[in-house]
Amino acid sequence: MRFINDVHSDFCDLVLDKEIDLRKLFQFILNDCEQKKIQLINLKENSILTQFNASQSKYNFSFFVSGNYSDLEVAKGIFPGNCNKLLSKQKTEIRRIIKKCSNYQDEVLFKSYCDFPINEILRLKEKMIKNGSRNNNFLPLNQLRLIKKLYDNQYVEISLIKDNEVKAISFVMKDKNESIFWIDLYDDFQMVNLYNYISYIALKSADNKVCINFGRGTYNYKTSNFKPDIRELYALHVFSSKSLKISYIIKSYVIGMIRLLYRKFK
Repeated sequence: MRFINDVHSDFCDLVLDKEIDLRKLFQFILNDCEQKKIQLINLKENSILTQFNASQSKYNFSFFVSGNYSDLEVAKGIFPGNCNKLLSKQKTEIRRIIKKCSNYQDEVLFKSYCDFPINEILRLKEKMIKNGSRNNNFLPLNQLRLIKKLYDNQYVEISLIKDNEVKAISFVMKDKNESIFWIDLYDDFQMVNLYNYISYIALKSADNKVCINFGRGTYNYKTSNFKPDIRELYALHVFSSKSLKISYIIKSYVIGMIRLLYRKFK
């Protein structure tokens, strides 16, 4: 049993409006629903599931680091000068990119300011599929409907770069004082997506301190240009019996060794 769409969600957690007994929930899933294993991935350290595992060691849990994400604290001011985390060479490179892309206009769209720009999104989506940077399954209509609903309810805003037409779009999820880069669309122009990130950070930090979350994975263009802090993501597996847990651990170890040997001798 898995979270819905968990592979494509940077962070997964239970969505609750009241407290529940997680022990009883797991027992119901494993016993009444006859599931042998619950597999939960992409959990942040402050997830209620992560905290529950720490206090329930007697159960048949397997808990381990499964990936990472990155974030960056930016003080109020003029970016990149307001980010002490950045080295001098990174600030110089960011200023060079800003100067090079000075002919573009940048905007942050939200529901009360602008309707959902569906035509521009679809145009960039088709361009990315045609040039091979995304596959045919990229951004299906059901996911677009979800994004639009989140946008209409002000959980998502859009960072946008344009000249005579839109060149780059990033969907940014809002969580309290944190901005989470989610999905990027961009034309085939040098540095336009990176400039979209830079302009968004500059606009948001001009008046307030912000936390920029770059999402799951440590992509080089993010880590080398913004020097964010790298944090761990976790996976929690819950088994219906101890024997299933042991079997899973052995199987995972064997598969891991085979992959290691394959990479070494291929």
